[in-house]
Amino acid sequence: MSNLFTRLRFNRIRRKARQSGDPVQAYGILLDQATKKDLDLAIVSVFIGYLFTVVTGFPGSSPLFTAYLKDVLGLSNSAYGLVLTVPYITVLIQIPYSYYARCHNNIKPIFICFALISKLMYLVPAFLPLLVSDPDPRLSTIIIAGMMLVASTSNWIADSSLNTWFGSIIPNQIKGRYLSTRQTVFTIAALIFSVSLTVLLPFLNDYPGKYTLLFSLGVAFGCIDILIFFGIRAPSDCVNPYFVAPDMKGSFNLTQFLKPFRDKRYRDYLLFATSWSFAINLAGPYFNIYLLEDMRAPLAMQTILQQIIGFVATILFMRRIGRLNDSFGFKPILQLSCIVQAISPLTWLFTTPANYGIIGISNFFAGIFGPAIDLAILSLAIFLAPNEDRITYLAGKNVTTALLGFVPATMLGGFLSDSLQPVIANADIHFFAGHTFTAFHVLVLLSAGLRAFTALVFLPRLREAEDTTGISLTLKEVGSMLNYRVRRNLTFQKQRVRTIRRWLFKRK
Repeated sequence: MSNLFTRLRFNRIRRKARQSGDPVQAYGILLDQATKKDLDLAIVSVFIGYLFTVVTGFPGSSPLFTAYLKDVLGLSNSAYGLVLTVPYITVLIQIPYSYYARCHNNIKPIFICFALISKLMYLVPAFLPLLVSDPDPRLSTIIIAGMMLVASTSNWIADSSLNTWFGSIIPNQIKGRYLSTRQTVFTIAALIFSVSLTVLLPFLNDYPGKYTLLFSLGVAFGCIDILIFFGIRAPSDCVNPYFVAPDMKGSFNLTQFLKPFRDKRYRDYLLFATSWSFAINLAGPYFNIYLLEDMRAPLAMQTILQQIIGFVATILFMRRIGRLNDSFGFKPILQLSCIVQAISPLTWLFTTPANYGIIGISNFFAGIFGPAIDLAILSLAIFLAPNEDRITYLAGKNVTTALLGFVPATMLGGFLSDSLQPVIANADIHFFAGHTFTAFHVLVLLSAGLRAFTALVFLPRLREAEDTTGISLTLKEVGSMLNYRVRRNLTFQKQRVRTIRRWLFKRK
């Protein structure tokens, strides 16, 4: 009874603190009410808006969007790769936009406007099957590429604005914890939406307006996501204020854009991030095609293997990874994650139509360590940059990783896939359980090798703003923490057993 009164009293104190505007405990530290509201709304928005990402995979490609491009529009692998590179070629818009943002204090309205445009453009593929009953593949490629051109140009402007905005919203001492919490929440949303989509898809197989319905729902939820940002303070009013000082205004020059490349610490970061982007995207966009065309996996099964399994792993481990990042730094966790991510795709080499479920193992580890890498790369991009030049540094990062990483890797992957397949098919190489070697397996081997090279050569050169623990010492400390927790739990369990025995003995 006393515990109940204590809890009620504590809740009353917290309620009064909220009403009076006093700081409250949130995300592991004391935060003022306005900052907590900003952080909470940014999480709520991404929870709602993640249906858009599940349906479209933008700026990449979801299993649903892949099936749409291949089955409905009839795109070849090369055309498919071309469509996927369009969003990353348009990253160049961030160069003039970074100058514009340095001269104007209107990041919030710019983000909301262009983010809405990027979402609404997906109404084009939603209604294209209804407007054209038998679309020509070449015309379809042009239409979809044009749609992606507008959507991605708007998205890059919105992305640069949002990341700059996040640098102002998030207190430095909880950057790892908050971003991992946000990633866990949107992964829970992704899991919910993916499961719902998996259940719904079998009922929509013969429905002619299947893609119209699904893309329209994704666009609606994506727009709600953006509209929530009306309730978040502008960057100039946040905990780490970003505002345009008079000496920041002036004419654009190349020296300004080259600042991140002259900063040695940021240059080493860019070298790693770009190399990793190339290694990942050499094979990454073609996993869905391999499952669809070679493995003949149903669309619902693709969603389970490619999304749901990874989402469950992310939900289970992401917040722990965020706490480890705040405790030990991003680099040691990044080193461990990159090593695992270099090995895990090799599972695809042994996949056959009879056992393609084994890639769930690879995707489970990818669900743990892939988001950990993405979180570290994003966090380092934001917090290695000086506050006053953050938008310029982020533009340099996005342009470099897109034009030197994603675009050439995706185009090379599509070219190798189309050009090597006839040669390898004629060779008829059998290497596992009668399974035939394909061009996709070449992409997997190249990707795994490049990931390992990046992790062993470029990653050790990366330096954070603060001193971090080495990977060996980090693993020892994490092992000690786990050992302590296991022993503590065993002790608690023994105490509970003793208590139960005493209670039973008294009852007798």
